[in-house]
Amino acid sequence: MEQSLCHLLLTHGVILEPTKFLIRCVKCNGCFREITEESEKKHIFDTNNAPMLMDLGVWECTGCHQGYWWSERPGSSASRVKNQVTKLFRLALRAGVEYRGPMGMFNFVNVQEERKYGNVYKNGLPLITSGQIKAMEWLKDETLSHPYNLQSMYAKVQPPSLKKNDKYPNRIFVGDEILPFTNVTDDFVGTLDYIFYEPEKWTLKMLLHVPTSFKEMNPLDIPKGHLIPSAFWPSDHLAIGGQLILKSRMHNKSETAFETDSNDKLAFP
Repeated sequence: MEQSLCHLLLTHGVILEPTKFLIRCVKCNGCFREITEESEKKHIFDTNNAPMLMDLGVWECTGCHQGYWWSERPGSSASRVKNQVTKLFRLALRAGVEYRGPMGMFNFVNVQEERKYGNVYKNGLPLITSGQIKAMEWLKDETLSHPYNLQSMYAKVQPPSLKKNDKYPNRIFVGDEILPFTNVTDDFVGTLDYIFYEPEKWTLKMLLHVPTSFKEMNPLDIPKGHLIPSAFWPSDHLAIGGQLILKSRMHNKSETAFETDSNDKLAFP
């Protein structure tokens, strides 16, 4: 997983900014504001059943109002999080990920020393090799192709029609998707999820129903009730699915996964 993180950072050209580490709320991903008023500090300490340490730097999430303060105790949650971020930052530096700006609370990290350890195991940190990075670059090649004739399960098709001697209707791809979205947030609405199959080899028997309107997502008209995850839609992506049946090699247009021979024995593909 740590290797994959470095691959993603390198492939997408991400430039790290250490002063922006650890600046988001772990509960709601909101931003922090520093608390300077003593009455506000006292309220945060009271809410968290903490002693009144008025000389301590305190911050509050602007979204959920969760209070935060820093602790250097080795066993504290703040120290554990900082240690994990430090480990990932060092690993990224060893992999060649760029950074900019001041180091902030991570000024104890020696960038030159970490760069020297590139592609070498050190203190349990995994190896990042140039071959793995080249593989990720290869995936960005716009001329990549494959021999499969893939179609989305939720692709729009022509209305089913029965041909002479055909027992089952044919689905003919006409482009675009049935689903207008599978992810709905405050700042994004779109289709991110697909299941692809080869119609020549598989018959699509049925599809999992997926809502296609905000009204269907939020029948009670709750303010922002169409956003996910929610009490009705517990994931941040809508579930999609379908039932496929493998076509027989003996009869490519068959809707069944098998055919019977002259002795009424099952002949599987």
